[in-house]
Amino acid sequence: MSGHKGKRKRTDDPPEEAERPLDLEAVLQKSIERAATLIEQSSRILLLVGAGISTSAGIPDFRSSDGLYAAMKDGRLEEEGRVSETPVSDATLHSPTPSLRSRRAAAVQGERLRQRLQETEDTFKIADPQELASIEVFREHPEVFYSFAKQVLPGDRTPTETHRWIRSLELNGKMLRLYTQNIDQLETAAGIEAVIPCHGTFATASCIRCQRKVPGANIAEEIQKGTVPYCQVCKRSKSKPIRGYLPYMKPDITFFGEPVDTRVEKQLKLDRLQADLLIVIGTSLLIPPIRDIPKLFKHIPQILINRNKPKAIDPEILLLGNCDDIIHRLEEYMQHKGKAGVTR
Repeated sequence: MSGHKGKRKRTDDPPEEAERPLDLEAVLQKSIERAATLIEQSSRILLLVGAGISTSAGIPDFRSSDGLYAAMKDGRLEEEGRVSETPVSDATLHSPTPSLRSRRAAAVQGERLRQRLQETEDTFKIADPQELASIEVFREHPEVFYSFAKQVLPGDRTPTETHRWIRSLELNGKMLRLYTQNIDQLETAAGIEAVIPCHGTFATASCIRCQRKVPGANIAEEIQKGTVPYCQVCKRSKSKPIRGYLPYMKPDITFFGEPVDTRVEKQLKLDRLQADLLIVIGTSLLIPPIRDIPKLFKHIPQILINRNKPKAIDPEILLLGNCDDIIHRLEEYMQHKGKAGVTR
């Protein structure tokens, strides 16, 4: 055994480079500056957005710990579509306290929905929360979708700072197109014109039995109540069932398990020839074929603004955090520097 002893580190020695804490704030600021430069240099920006850009407008996402799925799992999502602050408990159901008694009926409804959710999960072997919005589940149990549809129904919600910033890019002639996975239509409410709704909208609805299409407003009342809307024509008809389906009305949105509109793919191929920058905001990039868009545009620079980094993208610039917070800082920096793309 060697008698050599390692050099004892003195307590007053300067810290090694690896021991210095990483200044995350400085890293973020540098990335914001680089993103601003890329945006300034671009004139045909393609944007891809997801649920993360709408959460600050009061529209919950599906997968997060405080999203729709979690609310249904612990009974906080009531039948009418409201999300309670606390989960259902025996104390809530049986408490003599007036303030808690006032929630009793709603809590009972939430518990019924939770039990129905569990039955649906067991029947269809649900592995992913978004499968609750699958076409297979909808055809068998449309009440599951309509129990939470109110939460994502376009209403009087106000577009977020991110929506308004995207509109400013368009007004300044820097945006080629916006591809949204959201069905809340806040892009339209913000005035954005060049928008492709990859997963459809609530603007229309169709009967899954006879395919009759009606304005979405025709079923808005049922959605608000959390009840299943039926096709009025089929209800009056005495003809035999078509394909064995009951005449439920389905919003013309793309359910899990349904193909994306072919027009989306065609437009992407055209935009691939023109876009000079891809900005991805507020999406986990888990749903095909939308998750493949970064790969399709790998020939141009990419910026990601999200709470975490999805596996489906390897951007030149990564801006981690709340979408609105990042956009606010980016916009402030660009305004300070007098760069394009920020006019309101």
